[in-house]
Amino acid sequence: MILKDILVYADKTAIPQSWNDACDLIEYERERILSCLAEGRQAYGFTSLLGPLDSYEVLESQQKILLDGHVIGNVNKVEKYLAKIICATKIVNLSNGGTGISKSTYEYLLDAAVNDYLLDRIYIDFSASYGSGDVVPAAQFIRSLLADKHSLECGDLISLINGHYISTAMGIFIFRRLSEIIYSLLECISPFFVTPIQELKNNDWYYRFSPRMIQRDVWDSPPQKSVLFRDAEPILRFIDEAFHRLASEIEKDLSRRSGNPLFVVTSDDILLRSQSSFLNFTFSSSLVQIGDLVKLLSGVLQRATQYCYEKIQDSEDFSQEEKIAVVQYPKVSESYRIKINSIGFSKDYTGYMSGGVEDIWDLGLQCANSVLESIDVFEKQLSIWQEILRLYNKNDHEPPLKFPKFDILDILKFTS
Repeated sequence: MILKDILVYADKTAIPQSWNDACDLIEYERERILSCLAEGRQAYGFTSLLGPLDSYEVLESQQKILLDGHVIGNVNKVEKYLAKIICATKIVNLSNGGTGISKSTYEYLLDAAVNDYLLDRIYIDFSASYGSGDVVPAAQFIRSLLADKHSLECGDLISLINGHYISTAMGIFIFRRLSEIIYSLLECISPFFVTPIQELKNNDWYYRFSPRMIQRDVWDSPPQKSVLFRDAEPILRFIDEAFHRLASEIEKDLSRRSGNPLFVVTSDDILLRSQSSFLNFTFSSSLVQIGDLVKLLSGVLQRATQYCYEKIQDSEDFSQEEKIAVVQYPKVSESYRIKINSIGFSKDYTGYMSGGVEDIWDLGLQCANSVLESIDVFEKQLSIWQEILRLYNKNDHEPPLKFPKFDILDILKFTS
């Protein structure tokens, strides 16, 4: 599983052998492509300028000028973990072949992937793309990574800044970060839920957290809990489905050739294809579903916070001071919930840019930005819930149930 390889690399900086093995394919394709160019054939980005200027020739010495022309916007420092994921995703993108990248530049990326100094100095403006190639954020990433330490050869720039990889990397980052947050949520909220009446097969969330849930017969009194807490199955199924779909879309993205142009090398010839493999609408849709999941769980958190607040107010086990201290908790949680629900996703997929060359986009990076904004607020909302929960449980003398330590690779077992 390629997604697993990237997550292992990001956590441990262990480069998979497959990345090095791809050097032979890249070198072979590059030699075949250069031989075609030597015959006078023309290739977008290799012998021409980019976008609406593709009718003009370009010199190899102008690669850096073209790169600098894409580095605009208000960049911010990228945390090293995300920078590693972006670097890994681009390496995988190139290792699939078809881009025509030079072997020397590919090997530079391999070296950069284990260079903490470079990876800790990446600057990107993730808002500077509507998703028709993400070339500006990609150029910002490549400019930071090159750091004037490597010269690009013909075609390297278009190979580096094109392809569906910035958005894909953000999806991987979201998968990693949100799964850990939801794990923390279920650790503390699961005792409030009644366990599902049947086993949820291949649902890691169910296997981990159902032992702590309430085993309850409908003959018990009172006859029903609230719709939210009486059955954990709908929420667990939604969590599992959203993560499964996102992981599946990421894996498909990592497994396919993506870029423009793409070269198809056969035994007899090399075909050059102008296409739109840098678009991925199903990936964007999976991010929207993740955003819906965060909205749902934000509502669950607010209801859980309100529940604890009401129990504290109704109990004689808490002092007046303690009751006063928690008055604002459900209100702040509600404020966070409203904020999360105000974060939307654009449906504006078409337009007229670059003289009409770019007239459709997938909004993948903008969807990822919206999800990450929601996650930031959701994480604050979770901390509010954990604070009131500590007071709510102050008289609980039973030892807490020990959960296995969060391991992203365990989650992947059920999404592969």
